[in-house]
Amino acid sequence: MPSIMQNIKQYIENTTPGSILIPSDFRNFGTRNIIDQSLSRLVKDNYIQRISQGLYTKPKMSRFGALPPDDMDIAQAIAKNTRCELQPGEATAANMLGLTTQVPAKLLFYTNGATRIRKIRNKKYIFKNAAPKRMAGAGEKAGIIAQALRFLGKENINKTTIKKIAEQLTDIDKKNLILKKNEMPAWIQDIIALIIKS
Repeated sequence: MPSIMQNIKQYIENTTPGSILIPSDFRNFGTRNIIDQSLSRLVKDNYIQRISQGLYTKPKMSRFGALPPDDMDIAQAIAKNTRCELQPGEATAANMLGLTTQVPAKLLFYTNGATRIRKIRNKKYIFKNAAPKRMAGAGEKAGIIAQALRFLGKENINKTTIKKIAEQLTDIDKKNLILKKNEMPAWIQDIIALIIKS
């Protein structure tokens, strides 16, 4: 019968390099105390890296060494750990869709949980409690698109912007947009209708 450590290592082996791991991922393998001890041992063995308290990663490697974890993956792991929904802030969403090259100085995320700030590797992750209308489409491409459109503003959205967003959507994304768009402001609904038709 595999040991707890063997089960944890097998789970990690099956994850994509660069994935963020939290202790609750391993809750079926043993008590929280034993899991924490096992993860600490794997950090010492350089099998995984500790990003921050309760956050770990199996590094994605390049020829120059380990690549830094993705900011959105870190934020999603924090949200998962606190059992909250997550919506990227306006500037973060626009950057994710490639609609701006501007990198936000602070990483803002809206949540239906408590407002809090986590500092990880010299970056501030700000989680701000938001009203339900701000959370429309949270966890889906629909939410990211709505936030990005808010960042750009109605007057700055053109055919090129619409085409660039449409090119990133799967058929499933489009179906979700149709389902979620009525929860969004009227002007965003109008633009989403154009995106879906593109």
